Amino acid sequence: MAIEKSRAKVKTVHFLNLPGTKMTSSKLSFLIEAIRRNLRAMFFVGKVSRNFDIVYSVSSVLDLVIFPYVVKLWRKKMVWVSVFDNVVPFTDPGNKLIRFLAWIFFRISLVLIRRADLVFVSTPELMEFLIEKGFDKNKLVQSNLACDERSIRMAKFNRKLRYEALYLGRINETKGIDDMLEVVKKVRKLFPEFVLAMAGSGDRMTVSRYKKRIREEGLGSNVKMLGWVSEKTKYELLKSCRTFWFLSKSLCESFGIALMEAVCSGRPAFVYDLPQMKNIYKRGEVYLFDVGDVESVTKKVLEVFKRSDFDNKKGKQLLGKYSWKTVAETEVKALEKLVN
Repeated sequence: MAIEKSRAKVKTVHFLNLPGTKMTSSKLSFLIEAIRRNLRAMFFVGKVSRNFDIVYSVSSVLDLVIFPYVVKLWRKKMVWVSVFDNVVPFTDPGNKLIRFLAWIFFRISLVLIRRADLVFVSTPELMEFLIEKGFDKNKLVQSNLACDERSIRMAKFNRKLRYEALYLGRINETKGIDDMLEVVKKVRKLFPEFVLAMAGSGDRMTVSRYKKRIREEGLGSNVKMLGWVSEKTKYELLKSCRTFWFLSKSLCESFGIALMEAVCSGRPAFVYDLPQMKNIYKRGEVYLFDVGDVESVTKKVLEVFKRSDFDNKKGKQLLGKYSWKTVAETEVKALEKLVN
């Protein structure tokens, strides 16, 4: 993303559109497509460096920092700003080759973003991580992630989207989907009509594998894979579901926007106790469990449904605390300080 310079405010924002890009169906094809897109982007280096003063990377993943890194080399006075919102550990679940490649690419991206003029860091834990890696503290700005307060308030209850449980996010091994299916198998013994809806997309092979497991284990009436959903449908799902499940096992989770949206919508949320969760949910806004403790999750789900207790009053109190307006004000202030 390139931004025209203005000392008082952002004047114009342009997104770089690349011709000839295509959708991918597997993790490997995604890696190949990312390389291909970056090669195409090199033809725009001169144009961007001549016409813009700030280039903003919306994430620190390698395929989004190669281009601004090259632009910065081309024109040293260009201001490069990057967001740093997650780490990529090698130990996450999934294909070991893919995990290794992702880890290597992450290490390369760490080297490249050292050249950025500003790095907006989304959590205190990630700030500590970058400092430990030797990043210049003066280039790091504690920003945040947030959720859309207005969309949550405006969302309407939709009876057709009334599911007992909802997962919203990528269909990926690291997200605890296997554990969610185990919980469903146990819960349906007491609640045969219990339905977990999973909204989100993933690579074709991973999605097909989960669909196959659902069929083979006779979970077709208890698990609905909704695929990608629109923003409107997403917020209606959050407003209409009874509970929200977020059993991610990944150490790269930094915030969990969908989780925060569900909590702020007043949904009871079942969450694995990753280190960063303690700093975000300090007053019992979510149910926390040891990673992989399917039995405890099942026990609490059954307890909640036996009580028919589906109102997360403490969670609703977080609505407005994590605001995109606050994030924007923090980032604009840091940019103004840099360019003035």
